[in-house]
Amino acid sequence: MTTYEKYKLAGINLAHVGFEERGEHIPYFCTPQGAKILGCPGVDGIHFCFVDGFGENVFAISPMNCPGEYVHIVAECFGDFLALLVSCRDTAAIEQAWQWSKSSFEMFIAEYPPTDEAKSAFAQLEQKLGITPMAEPYDYMMALQKSFDYSKLKFTEEYYDLTGEPQPEE
Repeated sequence: MTTYEKYKLAGINLAHVGFEERGEHIPYFCTPQGAKILGCPGVDGIHFCFVDGFGENVFAISPMNCPGEYVHIVAECFGDFLALLVSCRDTAAIEQAWQWSKSSFEMFIAEYPPTDEAKSAFAQLEQKLGITPMAEPYDYMMALQKSFDYSKLKFTEEYYDLTGEPQPEE
């Protein structure tokens, strides 16, 4: 059983930390083809997903970003995503880290201490799934994003029409 499957069975509510599961999620123009939307913070169309062909990699999709910055890989697997979430205290830091320096990232996290609801959710993640904070979340995400080949992601025709990017040949 994958960490994601265990998480789903555990019934942990992460809505207070920007990971709301609403059932049916409608993809945006910049959601990669083959995406399985996992959750969202409920603002600006931001969502997190797996993508067929990329195993348990977790991607952040941000429709309000500029072209070329709509999609970022944020974790190699769902367990790492949860460990990042505990370290970062909210999905906002995970979704926005790509554009910050390490000091800006750390200042953001320090500025927003976890709420009582967040502390409770994080305690449940540790008790039920053994998830603990990631040691160096910023370094982890930056190394992952730098090494990922984004050209392997495929999008809908609408994406290529809106962005003007050339559609790759099959």
